[in-house]
Amino acid sequence: MARRKKMVSFALDPEILKKLDDWIAAQPVPPSKTAVLEAALKKFISSNDDQNEKP
Repeated sequence: MARRKKMVSFALDPEILKKLDDWIAAQPVPPSKTAVLEAALKKFISSNDDQNEKP
């Protein structure tokens, strides 16, 4: 089966990464970093799309 997700590489501030890891570890069912980052990016993009719509 072909992989549906594309591998990407980027740098994160160590403090942000630590907070992310701590948050994930505190969840009753810890999600993957991929799932958390995808959800955050989708929310960020969606909220910015809503703000940038022209009347």
